[in-house]
Amino acid sequence: MKPTKRSDIIELLFPTARARILRLLFNRPNKARYLSELAQCSDVTFSTAHEELASLVAAGVVMTYRRGSRRYFRPARDHRMFPHLLGLVHEADRVPSIDVSQLRRNKRPKLKSARRKRAPYPLSSDRIYSGTLKGLH
Repeated sequence: MKPTKRSDIIELLFPTARARILRLLFNRPNKARYLSELAQCSDVTFSTAHEELASLVAAGVVMTYRRGSRRYFRPARDHRMFPHLLGLVHEADRVPSIDVSQLRRNKRPKLKSARRKRAPYPLSSDRIYSGTLKGLH
């Protein structure tokens, strides 16, 4: 028997990498984290973490600042979505995991074509050219 793949609600609402980064940032919203720390803790590549954080910063949900050679990220508390995202991340831990295999769409059965197959085009030269060549001789 194949083990069922389980996922939590936040990973169904967001791409997996973004969900993991949001969880790390919003579980402790007062703690700023740097890029490589977020990538390592969320188990995504550095470039994926960078892309996701760039999207979140562009949306204004996450703020960033530089201290020394490191760039730090933390939730933007003044953003309108902050309380909603904070609640979503905290409530997601209370919702039971979901069996993802139940969410997959079943493939539709192939329907037999209602069209009849056409007979192949007649290739005899007398039938093709009979009407066009009559007046030329």
